[in-house]
Amino acid sequence: MSGDAFDVAVIGGGLAGCAAALAARKRGASAALVSERRGATAMISGALDLAPSAGGRGGGTLEEGMTRLARANPYHPYAVASEFGKAGSVTPAAEALRESAGDFAWAMKSAGAGVTFSPGAVMTIAGSLGTARETRLCLDTMARGDLTTLGDRRAGFIGIAGFPEFDAEYMAAVFGTGGGGAGRFEAGWASATLPGMEGMNNLAPYAVARKMENAQFLGDFASVVIAAAKGKGFDRLYFPPVLGLLGCDGVLKTLGEMIGCECCETATAPPSVPGERIVAALRLALERRQVSVVEGGVETFEADGGEVKAVAARDPYGAVREVRASAFVLASGGFIGGGLRRDDSFRETVFDLPVFHDSRVVAQEAMSELVEPSLVRAHPVFSSGVRTDPRLTPLNERGAPAYENLFCAGSVLAGFDPFRDRCGAGVALTTGFLAGTNAAKAAKTA
Repeated sequence: MSGDAFDVAVIGGGLAGCAAALAARKRGASAALVSERRGATAMISGALDLAPSAGGRGGGTLEEGMTRLARANPYHPYAVASEFGKAGSVTPAAEALRESAGDFAWAMKSAGAGVTFSPGAVMTIAGSLGTARETRLCLDTMARGDLTTLGDRRAGFIGIAGFPEFDAEYMAAVFGTGGGGAGRFEAGWASATLPGMEGMNNLAPYAVARKMENAQFLGDFASVVIAAAKGKGFDRLYFPPVLGLLGCDGVLKTLGEMIGCECCETATAPPSVPGERIVAALRLALERRQVSVVEGGVETFEADGGEVKAVAARDPYGAVREVRASAFVLASGGFIGGGLRRDDSFRETVFDLPVFHDSRVVAQEAMSELVEPSLVRAHPVFSSGVRTDPRLTPLNERGAPAYENLFCAGSVLAGFDPFRDRCGAGVALTTGFLAGTNAAKAAKTA
C-alpha cells in the first residue's frame, strides 16, 4: 500500500468536491481529491440551479431566493451554514456562494468555456425540451440567448439532421406560442445537415461537438446554416449545445461571425456536452491549483481520538493507496452519486455516518415510508442525508460531532431536495467552499 500526507483530503470528485479542494488550496493548504467517479456534474444541463426565483421583477436577488429556502426549512444547508434560526439572515452562505461562483467562473474561463453569474436577476434560458430554464449561473454560450433580452426580435431554432435530441420545429412552435414559460415571441426554425454526415442518424452529441472544433468543418456548417435560414428573418439563432467542448466560446464567436447573426446554445437534458465541459474544466483547474487527484473508491478509513486520520482508496487496477490528512471533506454525493445507500438500512457509505430526515435518524425504515403516494409532493427520501452543525461537521445519532476534523458538502447533506428546491449546484458550491475553507483552517491548527 502506497501513501501520501496532505493538509486536506476531499472525498468526491463532483462539483462540491472540486469547490472544496479549490477553496482549501486558495487558503494555502495542500490538498488531495479522492474520486472513484465523476459524480453527477456531467449531468448538468449548462444552466446551474443556485436558488429558486423569489418572485417579482427579475426573480429577485440571489439572497432573496436563498432566504426563501432557509425560511421554509430550518434544516436546509443555507439555513444551517448561516445559523439562520439565530441570525435571520443567509449572508454567510450567500457570501460563500458568491466567492465559490467566482472560483468556478475562473475555472471555466481558463478552459475557454466561460460562464455568466447573475446574482441580481434570473436569466431565462431556452431548454431543448421546449421549456424555459431560470438560472443565475450558466455557460456564456447560453447566457447569450437569455430570452428576457430577445424583445421583438425573431428567434430561429436550428436543428441538425440525424440529431433527434433537439427538435427545432417543436421548440419554435412551443416558444412561439408562449408555451415554454418565457412569454410569447416571434420564432421559427430551420434544419441543417452536418457536412460529410448526410444520411446519418442518432448522432452522438460528444462526437458532433468534437467536429465543430475543426475550422474547415465549422466553416462548411456555417454555409449550410446560411442556406437553411435564408429568407426567414432570424435575428438570433439557437443551436443545440454541441458547439465544441472546451473552447466553445471561440467556436460560437467564429460561427456567429461566419453567419453574420447572433448565435447561442440552448440548455439540454442529460447526458450533456455542457456537463462534459464543466467536468473537463474543473479537472484542469485542479491541475493548475496543484491538487493531487487520487483515482479510486474509499474502502476503509482510520480514526482515532474523535478525528479521521486516513482513508484507503482502491484504484481501477486494484492497487490500494492510503491518503493521510489533517482534515477531511466528505463530498461523495447522495443516492445518485453513491454517497448514500439503502441496503439493510439507510447509511452513508464512507464513514458510516447516520442518515437524517430533518431531526430524525432514518435507519431501518422501509423506502415506502420516505416516499409520498403522489408524484407531485415532496418525498422525504430526496432530502435525507448527513446532518451537520454550522461548521458542516457531521453529527452522530446523539447530535454531537462525529469527527471534529471532518466536514461535509454537496448532495450527501440532509435538508434539501436538489431538484425540487432548484438549488443543487448552489448547495454544492456553497458548502464545498465552506467545507474546504473550514478544513484548511482545521489543518493549520492541527
